[in-house]
Amino acid sequence: MLWNSAVRFRKFSSCRSLQLRFLLNHKTRKDHHEASISRLCYRDLDGAMSRLQHLMETGHSPSQALLSSLLRSCHQPPENTAVLNWVNEYLVAHNITPNEQLGSTLIWSRLYSGNYLDAKMVFEQMVDENIRVRQSSVVGLLDEALKHKDILLANKLLLQLRECLKSVPEPALSQKVVQVAQSTGNSQLVHQLLAAYRSARLPMNPELGRELESWANGQPYGYIASETTIDVSGVCQECGEQLEENAISKEERHRLLQHVNCTITQDAESFECNRSQLSQLKIFRELVSKRGPFTAVLDGSNIAHYQAAQPSVSTLKAVAREALRVFGAPLLLVARKYLSRLLRTERQALQSALEGITFHTVENVISDDYYFLYGCLASGHNSFFLSNDQLGDYHQCLPSSLKPLFEQWQESRQVAVVRKQGRIKLQLPVKYSVVVQWTESGWHLPIKKKDCTITWYCMRKTSNTHASSLD
Repeated sequence: MLWNSAVRFRKFSSCRSLQLRFLLNHKTRKDHHEASISRLCYRDLDGAMSRLQHLMETGHSPSQALLSSLLRSCHQPPENTAVLNWVNEYLVAHNITPNEQLGSTLIWSRLYSGNYLDAKMVFEQMVDENIRVRQSSVVGLLDEALKHKDILLANKLLLQLRECLKSVPEPALSQKVVQVAQSTGNSQLVHQLLAAYRSARLPMNPELGRELESWANGQPYGYIASETTIDVSGVCQECGEQLEENAISKEERHRLLQHVNCTITQDAESFECNRSQLSQLKIFRELVSKRGPFTAVLDGSNIAHYQAAQPSVSTLKAVAREALRVFGAPLLLVARKYLSRLLRTERQALQSALEGITFHTVENVISDDYYFLYGCLASGHNSFFLSNDQLGDYHQCLPSSLKPLFEQWQESRQVAVVRKQGRIKLQLPVKYSVVVQWTESGWHLPIKKKDCTITWYCMRKTSNTHASSLD
């Protein structure tokens, strides 16, 4: 009896495994077909529709993502109308409620084909079903509602837009938001947009800066906007206001140090020779504790490769000398083992020439970024790190709660290496936060140009303005 039960269990398990495998393969095939149709529709819409019809004849139902791709691929009004009608008929026939992606695309597509009333109907259906509408569709429909003088719909859309502005829109969409605010006289939209940019710690592009200048200098908003300069201490030359410092607190620095410490430990434990790596990590912590705090920590591998495919000892030596001149001793130089081997012949001469520098090497397979970050954070509030690396890899592994904090710390502590008139120089960080800022006088807006330089707009209040702060 036990034998028969075991046989039946094996048969059941085998059948169940086959069923799961069939379902998985079925889904994989469908996803593959849909992906190929999505790519094809931007090149050959008729061919994509033909393949979709064939796919549906085999029993597959198109996903809402695929229907959305079909609508977005239509660039000519006749094609747009034909595909839109087909999608409408399919949704009605199968009693499908559009989700956020498809519903927002339907609004955009109906506006594109000149059908304002249908776009309005889709929006109201999504609101009734408590489905979120995307920023681009809200702004586009709001623009049309204002043209049709549909005040009731415009007010509904303004409420939706305020909800959407909790995250930063695309640059072109941000410009559209400012235009809508200008045409409706709704200054709260601009304040919410600026607050979103501030929260995300993002600079603006020049086009958005000009749009905001036009909005501010228009009547009756009560602002005057003009380009300004911020001096080294963070004072605006137009209004005389002091911008906020970019320094973080001791507790915030300790949170970052804990995360870097955990990341190094996990990185070391991920290798077969983890005992060796963990012992090296212990040695490094003891080194920082005994010989620190360091005035600055140098990313040796990054500096040695500055403007060169092969590592340059002379560049490293020049940067170290300049760092000693600017920051004083003691300095910590962190480098990978391959660079240490290169320096071996000159290490004694280098150390004697650059007295006050402590050397530490890490394994080639381990990211040295974590080590120089740890050395800088553990050395206290006044320590800097020298590197041209923007630390994108480390930034990606940060939890969302720590990303703004790390960006603020990096902005205040990272020193870049530059070459001016053939000589190595250090580009020290500014003492103020390069983010949208609110002061008693109004707003200060950082504008990032194509050459990555930052300029500022001062958008200051006039005496009769009641502006909204970030609170």
